[in-house]
Amino acid sequence: MEIIVSARHMDLTPALRESVESHLNGMKVSYPKLNKAEVVLSSNKGHCKCEIILHGNKVNLDAHAETEDMYKSIALASERLDRQLEKRVETFHHNHKAKHLGEIEAETTSVEAD
Repeated sequence: MEIIVSARHMDLTPALRESVESHLNGMKVSYPKLNKAEVVLSSNKGHCKCEIILHGNKVNLDAHAETEDMYKSIALASERLDRQLEKRVETFHHNHKAKHLGEIEAETTSVEAD
């Protein structure tokens, strides 16, 4: 997954970049269909904001977090994205749950027996 990290009104340190990449690499392992992540870190009057946008195969998600600490903002935004991805995957599996041929035959034989 390609990870693009940019900063507004602040300097992007290697520690911040590593923090972002470590949080997003966990998502890459869990959801391999993700192609690109865009992360924008900004600081304004003591408020640190993190915005993460994920692009993937039929998936475009974004999350924002704003706290007084940039590392907390990164963690909160990545947690929100993780919850969104889990919900998306659950919904997909729930809506596309197919029955096996044996289950269909068992249902028809039980209905015919009644």
